[in-house]
Amino acid sequence: MAENLKTTKLSNGKPILKISDKGAWRLTQQTLTPAYCWYDNDSAAYAKPYGPLYNWYAVGTDSLCPAGWHVPDTSEFNDLIRFLGDAAIAGGKLKEADTLHWRPNVGGTNESGFTALPGGRRIYFENDVIFSGLGQYCYLWSLPFFDNGLYGTYYYAFTLLYDTGRIDQVGGAPWSGLSVRCLKD
Repeated sequence: MAENLKTTKLSNGKPILKISDKGAWRLTQQTLTPAYCWYDNDSAAYAKPYGPLYNWYAVGTDSLCPAGWHVPDTSEFNDLIRFLGDAAIAGGKLKEADTLHWRPNVGGTNESGFTALPGGRRIYFENDVIFSGLGQYCYLWSLPFFDNGLYGTYYYAFTLLYDTGRIDQVGGAPWSGLSVRCLKD
């Protein structure tokens, strides 16, 4: 897709739970509840450009994307990165080319037409659930999960940053709120 996913329902029509409350968002890790939120809980400001931030339990349903589409796995992201050159420059080719959303936008050319936007994330940080990175970071969920043993189960995501043309693969906690791009089957 040429933009972030913007659904609040699974492909089977079942609504995804919208969670604004910090404590309830954190509890999705224990309840395995598919959920979404808007950055800063403000749909008026952030729904149109960025779409919702989804937790892993929404991504892992295999029903988040519309019929005929899916959440890309790491090998599909890595194929895209190789096609665009390598990780050092592919992020810039994926990012929106101007500074309308990115502040600043080092290396952003959007040569790919992907138009990655810095919608930030929702994470657990210093004993609090916070929003961070709007205007600076684009985090995109990918499949599958991995278990690093020491800290438990984490999930793959890719990140683009405001100050570089890189794209990096990172691990995300399952209750993190990140953006999603779907890939045509």
